[in-house]
Amino acid sequence: MGVLRRHLARVMAALVLVLVLTNGPALVSAGYDWPQFNGGPQHMGNNTQEIVITPDNARTMRRAWTINLPTNVDGTPVSLHGVQTPHGPRDLLFVTTTGGYIFALDQYTGETIWTHVSGPGSCRINSPDGGGNKGQCFTTSSPAVDPNRQFVYSYGLDGYVHRYAVGTGEEVTGKGWPEITTKKPYDEKGSSALSIATARNGTSYLYVTHAGYPLDRNTYGDYTGSLTTINLTTGDQKVFNSLCSDKTWHLGVGECAVTRGGVWARPGVMYDPDLDRIFIATGNGPFDPGKHYWSDSVLALNPDGTGDSMGNPLDSYTPTNYAYFEKEDVDLGSSLVTIINAPPGFPVRKMAVQPGKDGNLRLLNLANLSGKGKAGQTGGELDFWPVPQNLGQPTFGGVRTQPITWTDPTDGSVWLFVANLSGISAARLTTDLNKAAVFHTVWQAVGQGSEGAPVLVNNVLFWAVNDALRAFDPRTGQVLWQTADNGPVHWQAPVAVDGVLYLPDHAKHLSAYAPPPTVSKIEVPGGSGPVTVKVTDTGFTPATTIGLNEKGAGPVSVTGPTLLSFTADADTVRTASVTLRNGVGQTVVAEAGGKGTTAPPAKPAGGGVPTTANGALIIALSPPDGGRQVYSTDSGDGCGPVLVPLEPFSP
Repeated sequence: MGVLRRHLARVMAALVLVLVLTNGPALVSAGYDWPQFNGGPQHMGNNTQEIVITPDNARTMRRAWTINLPTNVDGTPVSLHGVQTPHGPRDLLFVTTTGGYIFALDQYTGETIWTHVSGPGSCRINSPDGGGNKGQCFTTSSPAVDPNRQFVYSYGLDGYVHRYAVGTGEEVTGKGWPEITTKKPYDEKGSSALSIATARNGTSYLYVTHAGYPLDRNTYGDYTGSLTTINLTTGDQKVFNSLCSDKTWHLGVGECAVTRGGVWARPGVMYDPDLDRIFIATGNGPFDPGKHYWSDSVLALNPDGTGDSMGNPLDSYTPTNYAYFEKEDVDLGSSLVTIINAPPGFPVRKMAVQPGKDGNLRLLNLANLSGKGKAGQTGGELDFWPVPQNLGQPTFGGVRTQPITWTDPTDGSVWLFVANLSGISAARLTTDLNKAAVFHTVWQAVGQGSEGAPVLVNNVLFWAVNDALRAFDPRTGQVLWQTADNGPVHWQAPVAVDGVLYLPDHAKHLSAYAPPPTVSKIEVPGGSGPVTVKVTDTGFTPATTIGLNEKGAGPVSVTGPTLLSFTADADTVRTASVTLRNGVGQTVVAEAGGKGTTAPPAKPAGGGVPTTANGALIIALSPPDGGRQVYSTDSGDGCGPVLVPLEPFSP
């Protein structure tokens, strides 16, 4: 029984339980947060907290709902669980759209809880072709949630980043907020996701980067790549410019003799806690350290966004052929370093892979980027190799999205997954004859590709392309599941939270996918007094059809949310079989009011009906003294259903 109780405790950690109390609604959630692009400040893209989606049930994923938005989400959602809102406690998704909107959405229904818009207003791109958006300013940024879980940040088309209360959407001003991040929103685009990191000294910082609009190689605009770092405690900010880095303020028109060097990789900024440094990558433009020009480079800075006393980065990597990058428009900064934590036995333990739009991958020593111990040098890669999937053209071989890494839990091996317009590939870290670190390509899927980032969810690899979302076995590349009901994809990428996978597309949609629920059976015995039991559907579809079978009666079609309500007198046992007929449910919850007692019934003869965690029935017996005991019908051993008590808790 102890093993089963521990299993069920893990199941509870994966499920979001909405229990209707006698004194009003309350949220009991053991869920987790996904507060920024690819999960955290290292942007690893590996969700190890997920336990509902598994390699087995990923094969059965189906769409739960789709909503329409006023403009595209050209990035990824972020999430926060257990938020108090005017609509009651909710688990929320936050998305930033290209039109400057931020939406807070119910994680299970897609319902809008609150929304704001900042721009575009009168902001028009300084380019006759309109920069690809009919002249209106736009962003491809994604929001980020404060570590204190009180605020969510979103880039606005007015050139400022805005701070909102997570539950109400109220904009919180003062102490510098909203914070300016560019004086030239018509030339400088908020391209990358917002990122947050807490430095070794305990201070948390928000990072906002800027680049130019598409098709503008400075023929019309005056943009300079930049990083604005905001102290989330004081509101103070620091500015690092990729060109004229000795000028530590937001540059106006003509304040730097050269332009470009945009910072536009999807994560924006990566923080490494071991080195206590942040890293950015820059795009096309001039490279001349003597003049403080840092284009087509990887730059290391302090967590507060500063470099040395001269305004230069602390360290840097620049390819020896940087002039080629500038001439051929193959930005190194189309992506950002992906951290590789090598296992024991490797000569360099702290490494990183830097892709480029040139279609090559570079393995770097993250603690000594050029191998020469200082900024402003060129070359120094530990290894250099072409992207495996390449259709022979830089356009299709180049990498514009973020690679991700994975440590195989079965053997500890380190893997790298790289996606581009040609497909996706997987490589495993190993050593060559000289004991140097190299990546060996294990598999690749060539053909249809995208610029959206892949994500690993409980040892399942998900990736979206135009009109297709796929799940792969990360070791073999076998396609476990795919659907063709999403729209086109640019930088949109899937995110999974609490058993649900979310994907925006370039047709103004946001969709949710999940494994289907299971059939479960419950037995609720009476106690020393009447016990009222209410079964409520907390799934995605407000009007889910349920099949009920009570006391041997035939199935009855009931439309939610209240699916079953009855009173069990003393010494009475009521049995209900509940099956979700349409929609995709996250869980079904039953509450018993009054005083009740129970004991686990015997397992059904012949093993009974196999059950799984997703869709199991949860029973909460609430005695008059206000305490609570939670029960689950899911045995998790294929022999259920069995009613088993979990750890008691208080409302």
